[in-house]
Amino acid sequence: MLNDLLKSAFQKNWKTKLLTDWPMIMGNLTSRVSIEKIYDTSLVLGVNDTSWLQELYLLTPVIIKTINAHLEKPYITSLRFQQGKTVKKIKPTVAKPVSEKMKPPIPLTPQEKNALTSIKDPELKQVAQTFLHRCLEEPL
Repeated sequence: MLNDLLKSAFQKNWKTKLLTDWPMIMGNLTSRVSIEKIYDTSLVLGVNDTSWLQELYLLTPVIIKTINAHLEKPYITSLRFQQGKTVKKIKPTVAKPVSEKMKPPIPLTPQEKNALTSIKDPELKQVAQTFLHRCLEEPL
């Protein structure tokens, strides 16, 4: 049930799918290219290195074909490239010990547990479970 809801919410809008699947679409180039703007049929891509601007411009037909193949429809017809911001690598931080006792999570209902077991992707399952716990813990 929850799995179906999440799938339908993300698949209704191709722009959302494009944004969420961008790392999968671009592969190794994800660290060099980011989506700056999405228009009806075109994308503005930010490139963090000027030497890559020319390379990517020459690969425009291949990139458009790859994006449209992933979206399963030809939504994108043109690309524009511009100098983007340099992507800064974030250093992992060490969590400080918590002086207070953490509250145990609120138990899930059998229906919620059943919905979580139907999710096959372990990462999505963990995110959905964390989301459910947060929703239950926060007052309305």
